[in-house]
Order: sequence, then C-alpha cells, then structure tokens
Amino acid sequence: MPIVVVAGWIPGFDKISCTKLMRSRFGLNLRDGKRTTDDILARRVQRLEVQSDAEAISLVLDLTKVGALAHVDPVA
Repeated sequence: MPIVVVAGWIPGFDKISCTKLMRSRFGLNLRDGKRTTDDILARRVQRLEVQSDAEAISLVLDLTKVGALAHVDPVA
C-alpha cells in the first residue's frame, strides 16, 4: 500500500483544515485528528498508509493546500 510522508509545514499552515482533513480521510475522532496535526506542527514525521496510488496523490495535494510538506514514499 502507498505511504504518504508528511515531514513538516510551511508558514501559513492551516491547522484547522489539516485536522478536518485527517478526520475525514482517516475516520479519526477530533482528539486523534488534532494529535496528528500537532505532530506535523512539531515536525514529527507522519507516515500515512492509504489504499491506492490515486488516493496517495490526492492526499498529498490536499495536504499541500493546507501548508503541509508531503510526498508519496517512493520505496513503499
């Protein structure tokens, strides 16, 4: 399965939108969605497993829109 790596963020990072994105894409509750976003803000690398290459690309694009630094892991 493809892995999306989130390695940090850029100025203007939208914490609320990122939390909403994590909740909607992964079915997380508010606490876990916020924890994932906080980990991104703390520059703790997140490795997010998704079902398909198309979903991975879509997630990277959505994360980039909210200001996260994300890419698909080329070795996954």
